[in-house]
Amino acid sequence: MDRILIKFKTFKMIHIAMIFSIIIYGAVIYIIKYANSMTPIMSLEKEQFEFLKNISLGVSFLVFLIIFFLKKALIKKAQNSTLSSDKEDKLLFFFMKYSGSYYIWTALCEIPAIGGILFYLILGNQGYNFAMLLILIALALRVIFSPRLKDIEEMDQKLQYL
Repeated sequence: MDRILIKFKTFKMIHIAMIFSIIIYGAVIYIIKYANSMTPIMSLEKEQFEFLKNISLGVSFLVFLIIFFLKKALIKKAQNSTLSSDKEDKLLFFFMKYSGSYYIWTALCEIPAIGGILFYLILGNQGYNFAMLLILIALALRVIFSPRLKDIEEMDQKLQYL
């Protein structure tokens, strides 16, 4: 279990770095807004703007649902696939599968943040508040779907009975 805890701590540090990258996205948008060096590519009417906002929120919610169900399925698959009869090897294999699947939902968590950046770069100050909201949604997804030691401990408990 010690090898796995060391790997998990490294894994958690990567997660914290990814959270800071999303914060940097927001900081860049904030700096661009107050430097007044940004001219919007296009300007939308109120109805078009609301439609684009609704589409963006829908995509963010869809990303949440995809990550939620994908995480459950990938963890279950990782728990069911074991190669060795040694308990520590099984746990290490589970962790490797868990960390591999984590990168999939990490990439999905970035979608709202990237959408927020694009939203601001295209619309300028008209889309500033909504771009920051998308950045906050991405941060919330990162916190909700952070790596959990609980998943690994549960697998360790299950392997004790095998």
